[in-house]
Amino acid sequence: MHRRRLACSASPAASGCSTSRKPLLDRRARTMHWACSTDPIPDPHGRAAKLLAFVDLLRHPKSEHADKRLDLAPFWRRILARIYGPSDDQGRRQVRTAFIMIGRGARKSTTAGVIALAHTVGPFRTPNSLVVSAGVDREQAGLAFGEAASMLALDELLSPRTKIRAWENRIVHVKSGAEYHAISADADAQLGKTPAVVIADELCAAWRGRTAVDLWGALKTGTAKVPNALTIIISTAGDGRDQALGLDLYRYAKRVESGEVVDPSFLPVIFEAPADLPWDDEATWRLANPGLDAGFPDLASLRDSVRMAKELPAFRRQFEQLHLNRWQDGTAAGWVDMAVWDEGSAPIDVKALAGRTAWLGVDLSKSFDLTAVVLVLRDDDGGYTVVPFCFLPTDTVRLRAANSDQPWREWESAGHLIVTPGSVQDEAAIEAKIVELCTTFDVREIAFDPRFGGRIMTRLAEDGHPVVEHAQSALHYTDGITEFQRVVLERKLRHGGHPVLRWCVSNVTPVVGDTGLVRFSKKRSADAIDAAQAAAMAIGRAMHSDGSTIYGAKDWRLDDVLFG
Repeated sequence: MHRRRLACSASPAASGCSTSRKPLLDRRARTMHWACSTDPIPDPHGRAAKLLAFVDLLRHPKSEHADKRLDLAPFWRRILARIYGPSDDQGRRQVRTAFIMIGRGARKSTTAGVIALAHTVGPFRTPNSLVVSAGVDREQAGLAFGEAASMLALDELLSPRTKIRAWENRIVHVKSGAEYHAISADADAQLGKTPAVVIADELCAAWRGRTAVDLWGALKTGTAKVPNALTIIISTAGDGRDQALGLDLYRYAKRVESGEVVDPSFLPVIFEAPADLPWDDEATWRLANPGLDAGFPDLASLRDSVRMAKELPAFRRQFEQLHLNRWQDGTAAGWVDMAVWDEGSAPIDVKALAGRTAWLGVDLSKSFDLTAVVLVLRDDDGGYTVVPFCFLPTDTVRLRAANSDQPWREWESAGHLIVTPGSVQDEAAIEAKIVELCTTFDVREIAFDPRFGGRIMTRLAEDGHPVVEHAQSALHYTDGITEFQRVVLERKLRHGGHPVLRWCVSNVTPVVGDTGLVRFSKKRSADAIDAAQAAAMAIGRAMHSDGSTIYGAKDWRLDDVLFG
């Protein structure tokens, strides 16, 4: 029987992305993805080579080649090589979860079908193993199955050795008993399954509410029973509505991608267009659609969609979500790009700043929440230096260290978190820090969130300190928030890389009212934004110190608020 020639290597070199274009902005240059490079990918045990050899044997009914061979895009080959190639210290596949976010029309279902076949009839088949692809409904769940079944039907060697049960969305390898099953969100029916491979289709875009959580929990509980099981999430971005599961996974993937979390078992593969790039620029589209130059998605169709989206705001939101991977409520994309934020991380010599004019923002909290006192100084280039002081009681630190993935103990040891005895905030310690800062610096104003600050505000005012009340409303916050964002984007904010402030900023979601006024919100109840709030308060007071405000300028426009 004739078999096609193999043409693969352990570390594919070809790239599916154009490398000849000069990026329009440095921001684009930093966003070029490793999947579009030619750097070698480790494959010490030859697993990637086996998988790609199997890929080269597959045929696809829509292939334009005469022999119908599957021409998997080079960037997909590199992603597969990165999943299957690297090994851990015990020689097993290092990656156990892959999070792949890519624009619509990128042939996600075909790739999912390839992975399913590799573990059902291909080189990674094991006796009686189970591969599951999951979607929120039967139609979504059937997409990857349909791709797998159509490729299998064209294979004259494998097809007689399998049973394709289309009415059940099931493929069975007769001799080994290995099985591939596409399922939908009937979570209770999946509780007894122990899959070796789970492929979660459009988890971020379509899995919503309790049903999604139950399905995910059932499948992940099953994989925990199988050694070195593999979970692959392939999705576009969501719109944020009732999608906490997708948001949490996306945010974790971003933290792993940035190096904030070290997790070799989790592979983030994120193609997205940064929020500071124009949505209707074709160079921006390519950042979320690495197959665009190869014809998928169709460039002409995207151009047609953009023409319509320029006239219809709802269509623009849909375009940005599905083709640029921009979450549409701001909860995932964040307030500012954290890569830009990190450019202000040069060390700050606080002692050398003594005596300078300064402003304080104070966000006091309930007994178990973070309290922040942020010192702000105006710099000669129109920017600011911010120095945060964050407080938590020791009992709260103990609970948070046990129940969250933030390095609370490391922050405490490094002096980034001031931990006070007991289970409630130590007002005396907070007040003492404020007095110390007023002694060290020429503090013009101490802006307080008045909700929990009444007693401290009264004592400080009685002692002659310049206390001002900062009402908790968008009207009072907009100037400070807008100025805060401006100096971050202009690289004129110096924060010394303070990790607690960084965490708070990463948790911020801007909420814009009908009038264009802005306030801060947070993504989840477990998050904190207190240090970011306090910084915005102090920056707002500092920018008003000479009487200036964007609303007083003659040429002020609503577009000057950067959250339109």
